[in-house]
Amino acid sequence: MKARTWLVGLSGTTLLATVGVVGLGTATVANATTPIEVAAGTVTISTGTTDSIVYDDGVAATPNVTQALGTSGKCALSPASGSLVAWSSTSTANGAPGYYGDSIGVSSGNKTNGTACSQINQDAGESLALRFTGTALAGAFGATLRATSASLDLEVKSNALVVLQGLDAAGAPITGQVYKLYTGSSTAQNPNGPLASDSTNADRNCTAQSDSGPDSGANDNCRWIIDFTTPVSGIRITPSVGSADLEGGGDYGTAAATNRTTFAMVDVADGEFCVGATQTATFSGTGDPLIDSSSVTRLPDTNGNTAGCIPYTLTVDGPSVSFRKPADTPLAQFLITVDRSITAPTNPVDALLIDWINPAEIDPIGWCPDAVYNPASTPSFNPAAATDMVPSTSTLEYTCLYSSVQTLQGDGSVNVTDRFYLVGDPKYGAF
Repeated sequence: MKARTWLVGLSGTTLLATVGVVGLGTATVANATTPIEVAAGTVTISTGTTDSIVYDDGVAATPNVTQALGTSGKCALSPASGSLVAWSSTSTANGAPGYYGDSIGVSSGNKTNGTACSQINQDAGESLALRFTGTALAGAFGATLRATSASLDLEVKSNALVVLQGLDAAGAPITGQVYKLYTGSSTAQNPNGPLASDSTNADRNCTAQSDSGPDSGANDNCRWIIDFTTPVSGIRITPSVGSADLEGGGDYGTAAATNRTTFAMVDVADGEFCVGATQTATFSGTGDPLIDSSSVTRLPDTNGNTAGCIPYTLTVDGPSVSFRKPADTPLAQFLITVDRSITAPTNPVDALLIDWINPAEIDPIGWCPDAVYNPASTPSFNPAAATDMVPSTSTLEYTCLYSSVQTLQGDGSVNVTDRFYLVGDPKYGAF
């Protein structure tokens, strides 16, 4: 799903300052709702005839994004990072991610050629990590997409016991996100006993037909299906017995396409926003000028529809407010309130701006004309009379100011409460 967002910054500031100032405090959602996961396509690793990593957002009209999967030198995986994922590894012998013979592992120590440089070996203290960090995975609700499940093609050797750790956005382990795959004779060590390969239990079994000696095609591969308890930003694979490597169907020959490594991706929103509801976010940091809080009320759609709820994210980071909703809801309209405090005000007080982002355009926010806003009418707002602020888009993009109250405080500071009407299709920005 593509989505748009709005960005309002203080007049006179640059776009970079508006969205780039960090470390001022913590943004909090006052009336927190239950976060929801919005399906956002798949990331697929393919090996064999085609070596690649592909993101498909599930929208037929949107081109897929491809990151190369290849080697540099003898068997170093290249590129180590790109528009979709970043690879890393650990080893007792200064290892690096490796790729050889359709297998992804760790190249370390004397493992500089042959199949060894694409294995993840317990005896070398190795682990392989994959993180979803690329710009092509930027989510619609302010964070990078995460994986909610995985279907992994693993090649295993020497009765491997493979441990997979879910990672957060910083690459740190997520508590409670540890999964184990028992293979060969190690399945007897599984405390949960024999399990089907598609069991929902965190511990799973797979008895590969050949898990010793040279590569044996698909006979030494296991299909590992994991439903993460919460979405993850990456995984780390570490054999505690034997060795393993990550593949993408290459050992399956003509059946490769149905044996890829695939991650189901989701975008995580604050919750669902229904007509008539009001969502509020506050800021606990310091700064000048400072946006203290913002609230958003959803009106009936421009066609009068009141049914259905939409995912949203609302945050306040100090110099700006970020409100995100799906782009496939162009009829949705909102009332936005922005409260800010200015310690050293100018006269007149700086106005707020809106950044439509795509196309890149920063506009002042004018007063609502009478044809658009009439408080004596029901409804009070008439989008049919609004003039599109971004005519290059296919839907109405419009906002206007219908109330502004400025209050001088005893210490010389000014509190400002601005109220806006908003209708349209926002994309990648913030209020």
